[in-house]
Amino acid sequence: MSTSAPISEENISRPASTGSVKERLKKKSKAGGQEAEMDMTPMVDVTFQLLIFFMLTASFVLQRSLEIPKPEKKEASSGQTVEEVAEMDDVVSVRIDENGTYFLSAASLGDDIEIPSEQELIVRLRQARQPDSQGRVPNRLLVQAHGDAIHKRVVSAIDAGNEVGMEKVQLVTKDDES
Repeated sequence: MSTSAPISEENISRPASTGSVKERLKKKSKAGGQEAEMDMTPMVDVTFQLLIFFMLTASFVLQRSLEIPKPEKKEASSGQTVEEVAEMDDVVSVRIDENGTYFLSAASLGDDIEIPSEQELIVRLRQARQPDSQGRVPNRLLVQAHGDAIHKRVVSAIDAGNEVGMEKVQLVTKDDES
């Protein structure tokens, strides 16, 4: 039988390298090696690639606006009624009824013409902007909308006038068709 010796520090075998991790790194740096550092170059490259990606894919919205003059008070206006303004030679009038139907009238076109669509409205407004026999070109748009008309149809009429080059736009709302 073998007798075992009591366990002591001398009897425990130690690994060949002694000391903590810090001591081993210090020895390595003294021997000419460098301390282990994290290389940041790939991380910076990825960051720049992500930045470029998001800059190129970001959507920019360009919004157009049309300045519409504020309504004038009855006393401050020239005393003309809506009907008198609509009959002037330089005015093209678009009327929108409660069902959203467009009606176009101009001095060069004669009576009200029913317009079924927004595209047709643009075509007819271009025709109404043709110079008359005296060389005058209508440059004012009067949009007369019924109080129950769909807002989208009113905005479409204003946009159509802007597209064909109307310089001055007036908007009038009516609750009745009188």
